[in-house]
Amino acid sequence: MSKSIRGISLVAFCAAMIAMVWPSAAPVAGDHIVSNLEPGAIVLNVPAAAQQGLPFSPIPIENELDIDQTPRVGLSISDEPAPAIDLAALVGDVADMPRSELDDDMRCLASAIYYEARGESLEGQLAVAQVILNRAENDRWPDDICAVVYQSGQFSFTFDGKPDVPTVKGAAWKRAEAIAIIAVGEGWQDVTDKATFFHATYVKPGWRRVKEQTRRIGGHIFYR
Repeated sequence: MSKSIRGISLVAFCAAMIAMVWPSAAPVAGDHIVSNLEPGAIVLNVPAAAQQGLPFSPIPIENELDIDQTPRVGLSISDEPAPAIDLAALVGDVADMPRSELDDDMRCLASAIYYEARGESLEGQLAVAQVILNRAENDRWPDDICAVVYQSGQFSFTFDGKPDVPTVKGAAWKRAEAIAIIAVGEGWQDVTDKATFFHATYVKPGWRRVKEQTRRIGGHIFYR
């Protein structure tokens, strides 16, 4: 897989799965939904990813022309706020979905989430996944998810002599799979602020001095 790691096939699969359970949370890369409107009609701007605690809501776009701004084709703006999107609910819904086995890249990502962060909050687990995806899109690292995860000396679970997928795939593994799907499908904002490094709070690697710290989430500190 090339640097278009979030290209058509993989992202489309993950985005479709998210859309099946939470249509409003489906990533659409900020596309405008136009729907054959006349000039001056309302355009809905759907965010590229859900922002924690912030609802989706229609955004009126004013036309520069001095024309009637009345919404057309039945669109209306409600005064009622949309419900806030909740990461736990999204993860739970995706985890409960029936689906086929994940492909190799998705299993590699789920394994990294599970072994590196299963004791962390859902945001902390998502952050680890997003670091891996950020690396896969950066020319400094390999082209695909598995190559990033299995790069020499990066993640201890890959060279500890133990299976990289748990024998018993319980609730924690299902959550890791769901978070992998959400991360690849860009179903949630990048909580790391484009980080490509992280370490546990109880260690102090030397490289941290030359990196920009972006977030501290639970037991991990993130850098770029």
